[in-house]
Amino acid sequence: MQVTTNGLEQDVQNLDEAERKAGFRPYLPALGALYANPGITVTGPLAVEQTIHVRDIESALGKVGASDVQVPAEWEGMQLHTEIGPMVEENYPGNVHIVQARPIELSVPSGFALEHFAELAFRSIGVSLWEARAMAQKFAAHPAWLLDMPTDAVVNVQELALRAGPALLIEDIDVKGAIKRATVVRSTSERTYSVSSTDRELSMKITEALP
Repeated sequence: MQVTTNGLEQDVQNLDEAERKAGFRPYLPALGALYANPGITVTGPLAVEQTIHVRDIESALGKVGASDVQVPAEWEGMQLHTEIGPMVEENYPGNVHIVQARPIELSVPSGFALEHFAELAFRSIGVSLWEARAMAQKFAAHPAWLLDMPTDAVVNVQELALRAGPALLIEDIDVKGAIKRATVVRSTSERTYSVSSTDRELSMKITEALP
């Protein structure tokens, strides 16, 4: 995966400056759990080029025992292009981060089965067959985050039905099975949000407080 940026990360003083640099007005959650004013940075936009390697996908699937699926050989060497941002990140005390950007723009080769690729990506991190298919359908309709095959990372991914709308919960798991970081990703017609903290309930609560 190759990432290039057309703008370095810049610290800004307030929401007005963030809006001028990012091109959209970032939201702050109206939530009592976040009393402090955040530090705000603006990054990007980012361009991500992802080259598909069939052996890497097969290896990731093999690690989780997903032996009931096949990876199309013709995918080898295909490239996916993703445009992200500019992004605004709000950094709160306690290792709480909110990232927001315009909806992600994903370009794939003509005829490429994005939904099937998404299904295999979800299966490769241990999501069950039917859950992976359902999540892949939603991802293909509204791409909200990058799908990259894991190496040694252990993650848990599940769908959430929040009051604010459907979302994905992505939990990074340590070697003892404890949650290191819980990230909630939600996409609307105007914005993609990523809210992360060390506490699942807090990440969900903050996401609910965003439009």
